[in-house]
Amino acid sequence: MDLPVTSGAALVALVAAALFALIVQSWRVAGDRQSGRPAFAGVIMNEAAQRVGDRWQQLRRDAAAWLATFVVFAFAFAIAAALQQEPLLYELATWQQLLVLLGAGLALGAGVYRFVRLLALRHRLRLKKDAGKVTGHALQRLNANLNRAFHDVPCSAGIIDHVVAGLHGIYAIHVIARPPGKDNRVRLKDDAVHFASRHGPVAIGAFLAAAERLARDCSKTVGHEVHVRCVISVPGWEISAQSNPDVLLVNERNLAMLSGWRDQRDYLMNEDVDAVQQLLGARSTRFDARR
Repeated sequence: MDLPVTSGAALVALVAAALFALIVQSWRVAGDRQSGRPAFAGVIMNEAAQRVGDRWQQLRRDAAAWLATFVVFAFAFAIAAALQQEPLLYELATWQQLLVLLGAGLALGAGVYRFVRLLALRHRLRLKKDAGKVTGHALQRLNANLNRAFHDVPCSAGIIDHVVAGLHGIYAIHVIARPPGKDNRVRLKDDAVHFASRHGPVAIGAFLAAAERLARDCSKTVGHEVHVRCVISVPGWEISAQSNPDVLLVNERNLAMLSGWRDQRDYLMNEDVDAVQQLLGARSTRFDARR
């Protein structure tokens, strides 16, 4: 295949792929706008790892769109190259034809790079999604003492993965997802979680700030000071040590023990539990009822 035919086919394929990508994106935007407001927007609650799961699904659709675009590019290139009896760019100078090929190659390379990044991010989010779900399922065992679990609870300092509220207190749970290795020991030292394998330490300062903000919000709701316990969940890891008395480090198997971690200041009255759960429920709805 000579240079004019190759460069012409590359230009046709690039235009076809760009038009296809534009149509797909326009279709998705139109579909999102036409989906409308859910029938029960104000009462549909977040499930465990809802936010991460929604992002994972979006990345899955993006990766499928990129893959389809590559197929369109390859198909259009093959058809254009086969049908060009007179090369499309025959009258252009050689350097101009090379410039077209370079532009098509750069666009294709950027697309492949983006596609690979999407697959890598989707793989990481899948682990985080599964870790959030297994933690949420473990929280279902805490069904005594009016306990109720809420997921992806927002506050002004961030989003808390899980919150449990009941008569024995309020517990904020932050999930850290790391693939365990042969040595799957983990320990909590000061304000960081340290893994025995190649993973570096994970700071928990932002989570502690979010839990403190949530405690102030709950205190304002019930009219007196409320304490929020901080829990770190690391599914798949074995807890070796923890030196921070204000934070509990658990895995998915011993998460239920958090209900026994309390003192006198943690207890709530029935009316306090109702008020706090109403606050958390209003914040944990998946859809905005006002839309």
